[in-house]
Amino acid sequence: MMKKIKNRIVIIIVISILLSLLSGCTYFYPSNGRYHDSTPSLIQQKEIELNLWTVKKGDIFEAYEVGADGDSHCIYVNDPKKTTIVKADIEPSIIKKTYVKENDYVEEGEILIEYIYEMDKDTEFKYNISKRRAELRYENAYMQYLQGKISKEILDSYNAAYVSAKNMQDEFYALEEKYVLRAPCSGYIAKIVGDIMSTDLKQNISFHICEMEDGLILLYAPEANEIAAYPFLIFTDGLRAKLYDNEAEKDYDASVKMSNMTFNKEYSEYLNDFYGSGVLYMVLEIEGDNLPDNIGFNKTFTASLIKREAHDILLVAKYAVDVSKSIDSNGSLEYYVYKMTSDETLERVQIKVGAVFDNYYEVKEGLLEGDMVLIK
Repeated sequence: MMKKIKNRIVIIIVISILLSLLSGCTYFYPSNGRYHDSTPSLIQQKEIELNLWTVKKGDIFEAYEVGADGDSHCIYVNDPKKTTIVKADIEPSIIKKTYVKENDYVEEGEILIEYIYEMDKDTEFKYNISKRRAELRYENAYMQYLQGKISKEILDSYNAAYVSAKNMQDEFYALEEKYVLRAPCSGYIAKIVGDIMSTDLKQNISFHICEMEDGLILLYAPEANEIAAYPFLIFTDGLRAKLYDNEAEKDYDASVKMSNMTFNKEYSEYLNDFYGSGVLYMVLEIEGDNLPDNIGFNKTFTASLIKREAHDILLVAKYAVDVSKSIDSNGSLEYYVYKMTSDETLERVQIKVGAVFDNYYEVKEGLLEGDMVLIK
């Protein structure tokens, strides 16, 4: 009996110790706050955005750009063969007032510019005295002629002297009119040579007057710049081009009216009216010969001289195409793209290409218009 009681006591003691140990272990667990702080948060996977390109049909051309940088230029200028150049027949003088600016339209007889005229009072006095003396001598001779004291021939000589003195006085006073320059014809002011803003510089300004439709779409580049000059050396009359109006954001179909060789034959004696020698030139003509909207002399354009073009072909961007050598012995090139399928997965597809352009391939087989391919 006593043995059974001892065994129960031992069991109770063991159970109590175990419960105490189990409850004491909770001390080693962090509090709820510390537990959550020490647990890393789950990172949500970002959805990858694919850069896709749509295969499409279209027209494409490769061209040399003229006027898009500072090495070559495309500008609308007056034709010196059809231009009237006028300036005052005076010594360089200070401008009193300018009445026009470039691209203004003027009628014949309109004032272009007025210079300050400083009359020489001593010279004026001399011409006035000379005329008065000649006039008195003629009047005296006329009285003598009526009295029969001199002949008609002598009277005529006195009259001739008077007319000469009067003409010299008239020319002197007419000099002031030369300091007011007027347009000798109607037209647009294509160019003004000189500093019309200066109020203290003695000069004689030149005005170039031309009809707007008589202008030239002129391309030019320095001969010494091999890169800029290259298209001027290879393009001939009649080759296709594009003209782009940067301001109006409008383009025009055009062609080469004069190559560099043709231009030099036609305008060899007028090069100084353009940009001198040592420069290559070319002239474009817009299809239909219609002037662009808001045209004006010295208006700048960008021109594309087309070296190759294709129409209504299926195109894929080069950045979407992988190129590798074939495992065949001939080592030909094979072309692949990653096409988006209907279930929105990418499928590696071999294609057959035709013409190769700067940024595109022509697709002959393997893709259809509207297919989406991966751009890498």
